[in-house]
Amino acid sequence: MVLRIIFIVIVNIMFLVGLILIAKNSKYITRGVSDISRLLINNYKSIIGTALIIAIAILINFFILTVLN
Repeated sequence: MVLRIIFIVIVNIMFLVGLILIAKNSKYITRGVSDISRLLINNYKSIIGTALIIAIAILINFFILTVLN
């Protein structure tokens, strides 16, 4: 159980770092993905951006939990 929680935390950190890297290196990645991540990071302080990030993180966690079980 503890290992599962640690794994989920690591995946969440990787997800957020990935979002930031995509936004900063947008010329290397397709325009659609970089636009979405730039929107998320630019709106991070706003309610919508934060809600989107939380929703995506929850979806990722749900997927991980279903795969691990």
